Amino acid sequence: LALGAACSIDRPIAPEPEEVVPSGTATVYGTALRMSFDFGALLATGIFDEQATAIALDLNLCEVGCGLFGIEVESGTRAVLINLSAPRSQLVPGAELAARTELTALAVYASGPADLYDRAFQTHIEEAQSGSLIIDAISLEPGGSISGRFDFVMDFGGAINGSFEMPLLRLDETGAGR
Repeated sequence: LALGAACSIDRPIAPEPEEVVPSGTATVYGTALRMSFDFGALLATGIFDEQATAIALDLNLCEVGCGLFGIEVESGTRAVLINLSAPRSQLVPGAELAARTELTALAVYASGPADLYDRAFQTHIEEAQSGSLIIDAISLEPGGSISGRFDFVMDFGGAINGSFEMPLLRLDETGAGR
């Protein structure tokens, strides 16, 4: 209020330009509900007992803190949170298919520099230990996006693969999307 009182009404203060964190500080993390990624344990919780007909990949750009996702991001850094989910029928051998489709969650646990000159770096998925997720391009500017491909072979059989290209959602310090 004191600042506003000192300013003329017909000369509004221009907003400060938004600080841009260098892209080299970006780190890729993955998490879901602070749980370890044990396939059986996740199914037992009932959290993912939802109908699903397609693979879904949720990506969020976190600039201040990612409490909602169970990740703390250090000051001056950004993180891209990646959560991959797919129908259980696409993850297990045909002999083990459940009568109904169950949604499971997979998380990427990895860190490394996002070199925008290379525009490619690889992270590994925790649940599918023989799989990988390739980030082909990532832009951390406002309105930025991320694209890449994934190919996961599950320990218990089955596999999923595909590609994605989608915008990053900006999160505030509480972790809620805005």
